[in-house]
Amino acid sequence: MRLDKSCRFEGEHFVFDALGNGSTGKWVVDPENVEAIDKVIIYLRRNDEALNRIFLGNYAGLRRADLPKRYIIRFSKLQEVGTTDVNWPEFANSSQNPVSYVMG
Repeated sequence: MRLDKSCRFEGEHFVFDALGNGSTGKWVVDPENVEAIDKVIIYLRRNDEALNRIFLGNYAGLRRADLPKRYIIRFSKLQEVGTTDVNWPEFANSSQNPVSYVMG
């Protein structure tokens, strides 16, 4: 996806602007683990698209969502870096848990 200054991208709760500033959906995360990260990888699956889109950005903060135990992760400089046809558990090398932490 190519973005220009007037473009804005939105998912159900995932949103970012042409500069790559935005936020995730309402995720169940451990705030201590999130505060230790510096990058955010977003795997976006849409039912009407054949490929799942991968985005990478800088972590920019965390705030509570309006649902219990859920948080919204803010990011900056988000860019689409690729696509994949694999499902989330295979991509994240995890179970169905919608959040995965990569250390290293």
